[in-house]
Amino acid sequence: MSAKVWVIKARYAQRYEDISVDPKSTWGAFKAKAQEIFGLKAENQKVICRGKKVENDGIIGATKGARNKARVMIIGTNSEDLKSKSIEDPNKPFKKGDPAVYKGEEAVIVVGAHFDDPEEIYYTIKRADGSERQTVPKYLKRPDNPSTGPAVQAEKKSSPKIKTTTSPEPPTDSKKPKTKGNQPPAQGEYVVVFQGKETYYIPVALEKDTVGSIKSKVQRILGIPSSVIRLVSPKLTRANDSTMLSATKIRHKSKIMLLFKEGFHIVKYGEDMIRKTVKEVEEAEGLANSMIKRLEHRAIGFAEGIQMLGRLKESVSNIHRTLEGVTVKRASEKMVESLKGRLKDIRKLVKEIEQLRSEFG
Repeated sequence: MSAKVWVIKARYAQRYEDISVDPKSTWGAFKAKAQEIFGLKAENQKVICRGKKVENDGIIGATKGARNKARVMIIGTNSEDLKSKSIEDPNKPFKKGDPAVYKGEEAVIVVGAHFDDPEEIYYTIKRADGSERQTVPKYLKRPDNPSTGPAVQAEKKSSPKIKTTTSPEPPTDSKKPKTKGNQPPAQGEYVVVFQGKETYYIPVALEKDTVGSIKSKVQRILGIPSSVIRLVSPKLTRANDSTMLSATKIRHKSKIMLLFKEGFHIVKYGEDMIRKTVKEVEEAEGLANSMIKRLEHRAIGFAEGIQMLGRLKESVSNIHRTLEGVTVKRASEKMVESLKGRLKDIRKLVKEIEQLRSEFG
């Protein structure tokens, strides 16, 4: 039995308010109450519930996704506010076709605004090279001198590319890092995961894998805990880690944005991991050199040798995953390269150990 009064959690700009409504009333009545609270005229309001715009004459309780304590988003601006403001409100959500500045330096065009995630709006933007990616509001700002006249609109339609504020050379394939996951698999199904400036192609079995499986594969590539990973896509609405991909709208080559849970900083985590990896490399070097000396003097048993070699190989594998996926400050990049060089030497020692074991039986 439904409650006599529902509480609708409404968001407008940066404000969040609870609005009590009768589920048998219309969204027009809801807008009238929202006008009293937010000061935004009802006729200027666009109410989004579960990613869809609601109609004024629609019954609240009969709307798909509407329920007690449901979240809705209100979009709109009073016309007199627009006249009084010479500069556009920076907190106003972007619309399709709006110019924006991405991460403070790159001019882009917003080609899609998505409201299906109850936690946060996110956008699809088009970059200078014609590629598209998804991002969240904190990385987008409005240009200092936005131009929205007819001439600019005509220029947008006639030109598929966007002018940038900087002129760096576009990266070539030879300059891209050869990180595992940066290239599409030669065969089989995969999903495309975006994180920052990186793109990862994650192999999946759509009939067998779960959402948690994607997180585990991302964890192995980036070397971060799966518990801090948040996958955002309109095709993953209401999905959790145990949800089968076949039960979602995820398909071959579907695009997913990778975010991190609040409080997690990938660079800080990477710096901590590098400090631990330095010790792991030192221990692996010590173990490899110790094994070689003992094998040369035939002072190691067969079973013990197998156990120590297995431990060494596992350590090498863990170090490799950390170094390939870790994200660090620019000042620490030389340290990472140095550790990669030492890991390469350890691999040579492993081969030497295997050769000695085969010679001595």
